[in-house]
Parts: sequence; structure tokens; C-alpha cells
Amino acid sequence: MRKELAGKIEEYDFGVVHLTKDLPAAGSQSRYLIGAGNLIDDEDFEGYIADAITAKYPDLEAVSLAQLSQTGDTSWPIEQLVDTIQATRFGIYRVNEQCSPTIFVALGISIGLNRPVLMIKDANKQVPLDLRGIGLYEFPNFATLERDVIAQHQSFFAKHA
Repeated sequence: MRKELAGKIEEYDFGVVHLTKDLPAAGSQSRYLIGAGNLIDDEDFEGYIADAITAKYPDLEAVSLAQLSQTGDTSWPIEQLVDTIQATRFGIYRVNEQCSPTIFVALGISIGLNRPVLMIKDANKQVPLDLRGIGLYEFPNFATLERDVIAQHQSFFAKHA
């Protein structure tokens, strides 16, 4: 965690320690969170995932981690992240080594709050050592991702969407 967060570790430690407010009801919104990372093709990844989910579950709305930082909310970013993770139905995280530390913070918060997560990686990319050996959906290209993500995870979506 220290390697992934580098100089931000104390900022995140401080923020997590002070989260004592009441959280929204788990899964209370008809939204899901997409954490694409900090890569050039983030919008493509988010778009293909959102298109696949919208085709099958039109009532669900996608919200990306990138959107959270642009909402203008005055609360501290970690509080906003925790509230969003708690209120959304599930999270989908792209977990390549090149992804931003925020992805891994959000994934850790999701796991800590016992929220449903789906971890996805590019077939030609490595994942951090901490995630190796954990069930990850691997996609070779975006066309395959859009076509197969729902089919490969039918039980996940049936339960959480």
C-alpha cells in the first residue's frame, strides 16, 4: 500500500481514521462505480463497460471515479469516496499496475465496507503483487470486454444489479 500511494499514505491514513459519520444505506442508489485507472484509454474502458451494463440493466447508472473529483462537492474527497462506494450497488475496478493509487484506495474501501466488487485487468498487463492469485476477469480487447463482461459474470450481475 505504501508503494502504491507513495507520498499520500499519511493523507489517506488521516482521512480513514476520521470517518465516523453515518453512512448511507448499502446499495441504496441505482448506480454503480467504475474505477478505470489513470490510463490513456480510461474513457474507452468506462464506455464499453457502461454500454454492456446499460444494454442489460437500463435502470442502472454508471458513475466514474473521475466524475467524483469533478462534482464540486465540498466534503473531503475520501469522505465523498466512502459515501459513494457505500451507496452504489457495486464497483467495477480496473486493476493494472499502471492504474492510479485512487483505484486501489477505492478497492480497499469497497472491500473494507464489504461492498460487491468486480476486478478487471487487461490481458497484457500485470497486476500488483497483492492482487495476484485473486479471481480477476481478464480481457484481451475492448470489443471482447463489452461482449463478454455480462455473460462471464451473470451470477454477479443477477445478485447485485
